[in-house]
Amino acid sequence: MVAVKVLRPVGLDGCSESEALPKMIERASREAHVWLAIDHPNVVPLVGYTFTPVLSLISPWHEKGNLRNYIFSNPDVDRLKLLLDIAKGLAYLHSRRTPLVHGDIKPENILINDRGDALIMDFGLAMVMEANPWYSSSHRQGGSLRWMAPELLLNGKETRSCRSDVYSYGGVAFEVMTSEPPHLGRSDTEISLAICDPNAPKEPFDQWAKYPQVPEAMKEMIVKCWSRRSEKRPTMAGIEERLGKLVN
Repeated sequence: MVAVKVLRPVGLDGCSESEALPKMIERASREAHVWLAIDHPNVVPLVGYTFTPVLSLISPWHEKGNLRNYIFSNPDVDRLKLLLDIAKGLAYLHSRRTPLVHGDIKPENILINDRGDALIMDFGLAMVMEANPWYSSSHRQGGSLRWMAPELLLNGKETRSCRSDVYSYGGVAFEVMTSEPPHLGRSDTEISLAICDPNAPKEPFDQWAKYPQVPEAMKEMIVKCWSRRSEKRPTMAGIEERLGKLVN
């Protein structure tokens, strides 16, 4: 079985679909060719794509679903191992000769295969969607703001980067370890205000005392991922190495 993600035109003021489509196809084709070349056990492969009748991306189907649903259904799963899987996939993308940025790391974009391994999906799709706002994804879900690096919100000129991926990974790690998303109970507007307020807490949650199940080493790593200064964040290669020592 395969999964097909369809990108549908939704319209854009001042720009007709006939004008937008060639640019969309060009950008999506570049991203798809890069994705086709990706070969890593923790990155969902792209097995094909088509531009007719609409732009569609084809990848393997994983019946166990996404990371959030899998943990909800399997609360006793080895969560550190899942985080190591994700770190391996991201470290691989970031280590390419031209580093590859995912751009939208969140639990919905991580799938679980039959062996219980975590795989990153939708590689590159965030950049396609960002560059072509007149298209929407058939499987796209909102809520990415909860995992978005503050520099992307505070500075409109900032582009998604390996460092912003690390920030998002910290949010995923927090949810995996606590079963709660970052900024729990906040609307997107409230999240934006919290990020933009220099007097707001640095971390998108109340206090670690609520989560005694989280090892100190993981707390420290997550906080470093959430540094508001992107250059202070660890690399995914460093995170992979550290998690490898905790898991093995």
